[in-house]
Amino acid sequence: MRVTNVKNGRVVVVRINDRLADPGVVIDLSSGAAQSISLTETSRVTMEVLDR
Repeated sequence: MRVTNVKNGRVVVVRINDRLADPGVVIDLSSGAAQSISLTETSRVTMEVLDR
């Protein structure tokens, strides 16, 4: 999945390997992936599926 930080346009490509347990959470990135695109705890992102 390609995840883009809406605020600054930075992009990270991640692999989804688990289902979310928290209601209301759309995606939960690793700290490394989040830091690479300068996310805060509740940032807005766009997501694009790259391959199934």
